[in-house]
Amino acid sequence: MRKSAMTFLIAVLALGSTAMAGPGREGHRPDRQQRIEMMKKIHTGFLVELGALIDLDTAGTLKLGEQLKPYNDQRVQLRLEMGDTMDQLRQIAKDGGNNGEAASLARRISQLHVQLAQLDQQQLDVILKSVPADKVAKVAVFCAEYPKRIERMAHEIHREHGGGDHRGGDRE
Repeated sequence: MRKSAMTFLIAVLALGSTAMAGPGREGHRPDRQQRIEMMKKIHTGFLVELGALIDLDTAGTLKLGEQLKPYNDQRVQLRLEMGDTMDQLRQIAKDGGNNGEAASLARRISQLHVQLAQLDQQQLDVILKSVPADKVAKVAVFCAEYPKRIERMAHEIHREHGGGDHRGGDRE
């Protein structure tokens, strides 16, 4: 399966429960468990594509998945916290709430972005240790581009199903 087709399939699966929720659900935000499931599916897509890129068999891909599991688990928690913090910030903006609290929440979001970037770097280090020398550049490009590809496809699917251009804080 071509990489772009595989990524599109992963995005559709990840967003299926909310992107195609039907009429009257355009503003629907997935609940916490749905967001966790979406992030897990996106990570599975990442592993499948990465395994194919570095020519791993199923067992090798599963082994790599186990090595990366702690990073993904931590990423899920950080993204959930980021989403919750964004929800609080949006509510303050809507209600005209406390500016001090808004500034504090904005700083927390910035800190979470830094933590996610550090986590991505740690994960990349683990991945690159197991990559053949002739594939390091391809893997580095893949790891750098994958989150943006998923984000673009998620927005495309969301718009196609009447969701507008809502951008949440827990994108993968």
